Amino acid sequence: MTILAMTFFSMQAYSQETQGQPSGPEVVSNHSISMTILGLEYGYEQRLGGHWSIIGRAGIVPQQISLYSDPSTTSVSIGMALGATIEPRLYTNIGRRNRMGRSTFNNSSDFVSFRNLLIPHEDGMGLMFIPMYGIRRCGGIHWAHEFTFGPRLYISEDSGLGFHIQYRLAFVF
Repeated sequence: MTILAMTFFSMQAYSQETQGQPSGPEVVSNHSISMTILGLEYGYEQRLGGHWSIIGRAGIVPQQISLYSDPSTTSVSIGMALGATIEPRLYTNIGRRNRMGRSTFNNSSDFVSFRNLLIPHEDGMGLMFIPMYGIRRCGGIHWAHEFTFGPRLYISEDSGLGFHIQYRLAFVF
């Protein structure tokens, strides 16, 4: 619910920010190869207009991470799988960053998005829906890093709610 409220207010701020003003900087399309702590993906971000884009990614992603602990042992289990993601994204402060003289190169801005992740597993397919808030910054011409967080809904034979937090380092070309 918090993410939906943040999305609504950021869209309101965006619409008030651009009324009667020149459009300013806009989102750009790009390709990237990105690495998370547990995963490696190829992605393409397509500009949709203004401050909107859609990102498609495919690669190796964490399928499940579980932690088991009892008084005598503790164990961590990590499963990896091929996954595909579609993520519409709204960059919320790209115009303000530009007016303040900060870099907006390769979409350096804060954003809200809704990640849809499809993960195959032994029993069929699993879907993950993650409304999230993120921060993207670029370092140099080809490097970008993102930090994202938000609630996560996993739908499969063993559905559940969780929390998403991720750091991504990307080579952008």
